[in-house]
Amino acid sequence: MSTIKFKRSSVSGKIPLVGDLDYGEMALNYADGVLYYKNSSNAISSFTQLNTSSLVVNDFSAATGRVAGATIVTTSTFSSVLGSALETVTYTANYITMNPLAVPVPVVGTVTTYGTYNFGTVADIQTYGDYNVGASTGFYSVNDATGAPGHVEYIGFTGVTEFNRAVYNINYSTASGHTVDIDLYNYQTNGWDTFAIYSGSGNWQQFTLGLIDHQPYVSAANSVTTRIYHVSSGATSHRTWIDYVALEQSTTGGQGPRGATGATGATGATATTSLYATTATYAYDLIGGTVGSIPYQSAPNITYFIPIGANGYVLTSDGTTATWQASVALGAVVTTAQGWNLP
Repeated sequence: MSTIKFKRSSVSGKIPLVGDLDYGEMALNYADGVLYYKNSSNAISSFTQLNTSSLVVNDFSAATGRVAGATIVTTSTFSSVLGSALETVTYTANYITMNPLAVPVPVVGTVTTYGTYNFGTVADIQTYGDYNVGASTGFYSVNDATGAPGHVEYIGFTGVTEFNRAVYNINYSTASGHTVDIDLYNYQTNGWDTFAIYSGSGNWQQFTLGLIDHQPYVSAANSVTTRIYHVSSGATSHRTWIDYVALEQSTTGGQGPRGATGATGATGATATTSLYATTATYAYDLIGGTVGSIPYQSAPNITYFIPIGANGYVLTSDGTTATWQASVALGAVVTTAQGWNLP
């Protein structure tokens, strides 16, 4: 069996000269992990091992999970790398405005600006978690106006081909019972679709909204528009801080029929003490239970939490309610010709 060997060197940093290689011939520096060849410009070029932590995406196809073009930032630079898999491609916002007439892609709806702008730019919503409340930096700030809607912010994205998640980090006034929608603009129906509903908590609330089909929400010009819409009448003392809004195309997790993290979603929901997940096929992130408690439907439209049982207890049912009972030793499991039986 023949063995093919490249010209090679064990000296770190050693690069072959143009005269050392013919076209189609390669040289390997196995100390550096670099493979050299002569290109059509009669110069030495190289391939090096990939540093995926420095991968910058130029063109990503979710259908194949491959990068059509990429840049690797190491000691050398590649102009094209094929077959590299990425978990998530993120689109950051291109603009945020309270004026619907300033939205680059026309949307159907009010032409009035609602709410009071305090401070912030689109740069303040492009990085997650960079808010500094004391310095009033790293977030976009507005206050409610009286009347309904209390305030509306439009956030836009350009150059979007596909996405299956929209993510938000928002802080609204403490203990406000006002209703706020998170909407995406549907370019097929020329209307707004609500993906989440929330009210004030005074804490930062994270929303991850899953989409099954992105096509209605991407315009012919590859634009996406979302809005934060204060449905109920506002109070001028109430403020909203927006830290982060982005779109994601994820190849692992968080896609498909997940629905919204909020009061209602496309197919999923979060139940709260004041809102019902009436349109959901399943719910998650239920509020009201302690760690280890188990939710079950105790009556129509009523979800009850069973506290965690004592060590060694098992969950039993009398046909009506579920309760914890001390476990009973059942003996060894005996295998019969028909299957498994308990003595």
